[in-house]
Amino acid sequence: MADPSTYDRALRAIGQDLSDINPESIEITIEGDAFVVRGRTAHTPATREENALKKTWHKLVSRESQPKPPAASHITFTRRYGQFEIDRLDEKGKTHRLDSDKTPDIHTLAEILRAAGRIVNEKGGTLVRISTDRHKLKVQFRDAQGNMQAEEHILFALYKMQQDFYARRAANKGSDVWEGREK
Repeated sequence: MADPSTYDRALRAIGQDLSDINPESIEITIEGDAFVVRGRTAHTPATREENALKKTWHKLVSRESQPKPPAASHITFTRRYGQFEIDRLDEKGKTHRLDSDKTPDIHTLAEILRAAGRIVNEKGGTLVRISTDRHKLKVQFRDAQGNMQAEEHILFALYKMQQDFYARRAANKGSDVWEGREK
């Protein structure tokens, strides 16, 4: 199974990889040692000029006055991410992350998925399923005691969680995590 202590890292890498296709909705589950992502993305519409040219060509070739129905407007996809692929994607994304001192944009898929990973990590849980669209995030996981938990968050709530996380991280920056422990 995927390493439960690093869900945030793995999910951020998956989100960065999926950003090229700009999915409208996704669902992530764990199957064996891999994250499996199933999703739907909008088909890129043709420009007005391309549509006009297609209509004209269609009328000339087929001599029909009725246009054909439009093609499907959504494309579904499935991707599988094992540990090797996640490590590769995380390393690839590291250069972009090191260039910025700003808090990442919570509206990006990578940050939304990273927030989902943090939710599970902070509760010592094991991921079961994540689903997200452009407006909300649903996370299902088993808590440390093995009980099924589910949380749903809108983007504003994720933004507040992200701000709290970075504030805690800034407060702890430079502190010695071993200070005060017995040797």
